[in-house]
Amino acid sequence: MPMYGGYEVSGVYWGSLADFNATIAPLVNNLPQDGISDVREYGFLDLLVVLAGSVPLPQPENYTEHNTFVSLPPL
Repeated sequence: MPMYGGYEVSGVYWGSLADFNATIAPLVNNLPQDGISDVREYGFLDLLVVLAGSVPLPQPENYTEHNTFVSLPPL
């Protein structure tokens, strides 16, 4: 939480760190540089854990259902 008179910018960028640096870093560089900057790169599942407050994602013990794909007839 920002202190009185301060600010905080946070969020998630869906892309590589290199793309972030090319796209977002110019904006960040124009912000006042009197604080801490922390940019991290995560894989998708690792990010979900971070966003959940470092609580592990629940996984069913006996999950055998795998019917998320649909076979469509040829055109």
